[in-house]
Amino acid sequence: MHQTPARPATFTTSDAIALVAGVALLCAGFAVIARLSDWVNHWGAIPVYLAYFLLMSVAARLFWKGADAAIAALKHGVRKR
Repeated sequence: MHQTPARPATFTTSDAIALVAGVALLCAGFAVIARLSDWVNHWGAIPVYLAYFLLMSVAARLFWKGADAAIAALKHGVRKR
Protein backbone atom coordinates (compact mmCIF):
# COMPACT_ATOMS: atom_id res chain seq x y z
CA MET A 1 0.00 0.00 0.00
CA HIS A 2 1.27 3.45 -0.90
CA GLN A 3 1.99 5.72 2.04
CA THR A 4 2.35 9.45 1.80
CA PRO A 5 4.45 11.43 4.24
CA ALA A 6 2.52 12.86 7.16
CA ARG A 7 1.75 16.52 6.76
CA PRO A 8 -0.73 18.83 8.42
CA ALA A 9 -4.15 19.01 6.82
CA THR A 10 -5.51 22.31 5.60
CA PHE A 11 -8.89 23.71 6.54
CA THR A 12 -9.56 26.67 4.30
CA THR A 13 -12.22 29.34 4.39
CA SER A 14 -13.98 27.66 1.47
CA ASP A 15 -14.15 24.44 3.51
CA ALA A 16 -15.80 26.30 6.38
CA ILE A 17 -18.24 28.02 4.01
CA ALA A 18 -19.09 24.67 2.39
CA LEU A 19 -19.74 23.10 5.80
CA VAL A 20 -22.02 25.92 6.96
CA ALA A 21 -23.84 26.13 3.61
CA GLY A 22 -24.32 22.35 3.54
CA VAL A 23 -25.78 22.29 7.04
CA ALA A 24 -28.07 25.24 6.23
CA LEU A 25 -29.33 23.64 3.01
CA LEU A 26 -29.89 20.28 4.69
CA CYS A 27 -31.86 21.96 7.48
CA ALA A 28 -33.90 23.92 4.93
CA GLY A 29 -34.56 20.75 2.94
CA PHE A 30 -35.78 18.86 5.97
CA ALA A 31 -37.87 21.84 7.13
CA VAL A 32 -39.87 21.96 3.88
CA ILE A 33 -40.43 18.21 3.52
CA ALA A 34 -44.02 18.55 4.75
CA ARG A 35 -44.81 21.10 2.00
CA LEU A 36 -43.70 18.87 -0.86
CA SER A 37 -47.21 17.51 -1.42
CA ASP A 38 -48.58 21.06 -1.81
CA TRP A 39 -45.88 21.87 -4.35
CA VAL A 40 -46.55 18.60 -6.21
CA ASN A 41 -50.22 19.57 -6.54
CA HIS A 42 -49.25 23.00 -7.84
CA TRP A 43 -46.26 22.28 -10.12
CA GLY A 44 -46.33 18.52 -10.72
CA ALA A 45 -44.43 15.60 -9.25
CA ILE A 46 -41.44 15.39 -11.59
CA PRO A 47 -40.15 18.98 -11.27
CA VAL A 48 -40.72 19.11 -7.51
CA TYR A 49 -39.06 15.80 -6.66
CA LEU A 50 -36.24 16.43 -9.13
CA ALA A 51 -35.54 19.86 -7.63
CA TYR A 52 -35.72 18.46 -4.10
CA PHE A 53 -33.35 15.63 -4.97
CA LEU A 54 -30.89 18.07 -6.56
CA LEU A 55 -31.08 20.41 -3.57
CA MET A 56 -30.41 17.62 -1.09
CA SER A 57 -27.61 16.19 -3.26
CA VAL A 58 -25.82 19.53 -3.46
CA ALA A 59 -26.37 20.12 0.25
CA ALA A 60 -24.93 16.73 1.15
CA ARG A 61 -21.91 17.25 -1.12
CA LEU A 62 -21.17 20.65 0.43
CA PHE A 63 -21.58 19.25 3.93
CA TRP A 64 -19.22 16.33 3.32
CA LYS A 65 -16.62 18.54 1.62
CA GLY A 66 -16.46 20.72 4.71
CA ALA A 67 -16.83 17.86 7.18
CA ASP A 68 -14.05 15.80 5.58
CA ALA A 69 -11.69 18.77 5.69
CA ALA A 70 -12.61 19.52 9.31
CA ILE A 71 -12.13 15.90 10.40
CA ALA A 72 -8.77 15.69 8.63
CA ALA A 73 -7.68 18.96 10.21
CA LEU A 74 -8.66 17.73 13.68
CA LYS A 75 -6.94 14.40 13.17
CA HIS A 76 -3.69 15.66 11.71
CA GLY A 77 -3.40 19.22 12.95
CA VAL A 78 -4.41 22.39 11.21
CA ARG A 79 -2.19 24.32 8.83
CA LYS A 80 -3.59 27.74 7.94
CA ARG A 81 -3.57 28.70 4.32
